[in-house]
Amino acid sequence: MATWPSTLPQFLEQDGFSIQPQDQTLRSPTDVGPVKVRRRFSAAVSNVQGQITITPEQYTTLMDFFNNDCHGGSTPFEWIHPITQATANFMFKKPPAITSKTGKYFTVQLDLEILP
Repeated sequence: MATWPSTLPQFLEQDGFSIQPQDQTLRSPTDVGPVKVRRRFSAAVSNVQGQITITPEQYTTLMDFFNNDCHGGSTPFEWIHPITQATANFMFKKPPAITSKTGKYFTVQLDLEILP
């Protein structure tokens, strides 16, 4: 399994970061009374969105990691959980979105999921 490159930022920026566990329930309407609710599965992913700031040199590392090590986002990688700081398995939900921040820095929006 690939590991997040050590030359890239090791943590998501806290400003704008979000994490949301996947809904594990199935709700069924009833003729009368409250809806029926049951658990669909016990191992749910957590959706994570956040950003990092990189240099042009780090852009090359990031895209090489995404395209080659993670096979275009189709295989998981290890990185640090943004809250617990423990090692966790991640997958890209979308390719990284890069925008210019200043002449020397770029903001990378990451849309990831933490695997169970």
